[in-house]
This record gives sequence, structure tokens and C-alpha cells, in this order.
Amino acid sequence: MDREEYRALHGLVQEAVARLKGLEAGQAQLAERMERLENRMERLENRMGALEARMDGLEERMGGLEARMDGLEERMDGLKARMDGLEARMDGLEACVTRLEERVDRLEEAHAQLHAELQEFRAEVRDHLKRVERVWAHHDHVLMEHERRLFDLETREKK
Repeated sequence: MDREEYRALHGLVQEAVARLKGLEAGQAQLAERMERLENRMERLENRMGALEARMDGLEERMGGLEARMDGLEERMDGLKARMDGLEARMDGLEACVTRLEERVDRLEEAHAQLHAELQEFRAEVRDHLKRVERVWAHHDHVLMEHERRLFDLETREKK
């Protein structure tokens, strides 16, 4: 064997040794990992046993819950029927409210009209009152003037 072949063979051997060391390290890691997995499996088996016991208890509770659910479903059916009746009543009330709103709108319009007419009437009454006050003021003035003349006449007659 010549040197080059020896070197090539030596390189292959070194590679194989390195790979074997890597495989041994990997095997050690796998062994550790296996041990950890076995420990985990044991813990999981314990937990599974506890879960199975809980499941048995839950199955019993589920039977009770199913009976309660049946009762609740019956109550829900009754409530749904009542809700349907209430919805029908609400529809009737909505129609009634709509009619009332329309009446209120008409009443508000009539109120606005009456308010305007009342304001106009008040203005007319104020104008009439002013005229009456002027007439009374004139009447008082005329009456006082007649009284003064009458007084003058009476005092002249006495003289």
C-alpha cells in the first residue's frame, strides 16, 4: 500500500471512529432520553389512572346532568312559548305606540296652531284693553270737565 492509499484509508478510519464516537454519544443521549421517557410514561400512567377514576365520577355526574338538561329543555320550550306570546303582544304594543305617536304629532300640531291663535287673541285683547282704557280715560276727563262746569254753575247760582 502506498502512502496515499494509507492516508485515504487512515482518513476513512478516522471518519468511522469519529462517527462511532458520535453514535456512542448519541446512544448515550438516547439512553438518557429513553430513561426520561420511561419516567414520563410512568407518571402519565399514574395520571391516566387518576383520570380514569375522575372519568368514572364524571360519567355519574353526566347522568344527573342529562336528567337536569331534559328538565331544562322542557322549561326552555315553555319559555319559548311564552316569549312567542310576548313577542306577539310587543308587536301589538308597537302598533299602538305608533298610533299614539301619530296622535301626539297631531295634538302637537293643533297645540302649536292654538298657541299661535291664542297669541293673536291676546294681542287683540291687549289692543281692546288699550282702547277701553283710552275711552275710560277720556270718559273720566269728560266727567271731570262736566263736574267742574257743574260746580262752576252751582257756585254762580249761589252768588
